[in-house]
Amino acid sequence: MADLRDQISKIGYQNVVLNFNLFKKTADRMLHKHIPLKKRYVRANEAPFMNKKIKKEIMKRSRLKSKFLNSKNDKDRNIYNKQRNLCVSLIRQEKNSFSMLSSHVTRDINDNKTFW
Repeated sequence: MADLRDQISKIGYQNVVLNFNLFKKTADRMLHKHIPLKKRYVRANEAPFMNKKIKKEIMKRSRLKSKFLNSKNDKDRNIYNKQRNLCVSLIRQEKNSFSMLSSHVTRDINDNKTFW
């Protein structure tokens, strides 16, 4: 709080608009200094074709990958590879069905007779 008070006391009162902009910049700088903004990352599995089943299989794949990387065991590698292949095939199927569905919707919208 003392930082903000010291910075505000340096601002003059001659030009109100200019000083308001300076006050706003100073207040924002002090706010971000003491309370930094949180950063969030959007995960890659937020695609429109993703469903609950695929997300669960991806979580299982990640868990099996970690297990394999820790153990370096051939048995764990085979299990991980099977799960990875399952995830890839599920994603491909969903992408195909999603693209087919979206192409039907756009075709129907473009053709007035079938739309109405």
